[in-house]
Amino acid sequence: MFKVDQSAFGKILDKIDQGCHRAWSDTGKYYKRITPIDTGNAQRNTKKNKRKIIADYPYAARLDEGWSKQAPNGMTDPAIDAFDEFIANRLRNL
Repeated sequence: MFKVDQSAFGKILDKIDQGCHRAWSDTGKYYKRITPIDTGNAQRNTKKNKRKIIADYPYAARLDEGWSKQAPNGMTDPAIDAFDEFIANRLRNL
């Protein structure tokens, strides 16, 4: 049997929670930054809320499928990879 220091464990959970929120915030910024720019409409109409990134323009799916030479891999897959990296970096620094 072992004992858990609930105070220390709670602090670790808080750090993980903060790290996840920060990683999500960073991911939203990254997604928007890698969104192709022509007129600026796509970036201007890309928003992040608590649970999702919203690309509110009619050609969002085409851009995300790699239609633009500025983002040949789209935005979603690279953003997911960046999120994974952000989380891994945050966990390493606990």
